[in-house]
Amino acid sequence: MIRPTSGTALVGGFDIRTDIHKVRESLGLCPQHNVLFEELTVREHIYFFGKVSKIESCISVRSVGSILIFLTVQEI
Repeated sequence: MIRPTSGTALVGGFDIRTDIHKVRESLGLCPQHNVLFEELTVREHIYFFGKVSKIESCISVRSVGSILIFLTVQEI
C-alpha cells in the first residue's frame, strides 16, 4: 500500500491514517456484474470470494475442495 504524503480521508467516519483497520472492516465488494477473472481457476474464485465475503473461517483449501466435489465441478 502507498502511504499518503499529506492530508487524510475519512471512510465511514474512520481516518485512513489512524484507523485503517476499521476502514478496511467497513468496506466490501459489491460488483455490478458477474465478476470472473480469466486468470483464476474455479477453486481460486471460490477461495477469493469467500475471503472477500468474510466467510474466511470456513474457507480453507480443504473446504474449497469439498465445495468443488459437492458441485461436481472439475477444473481443467
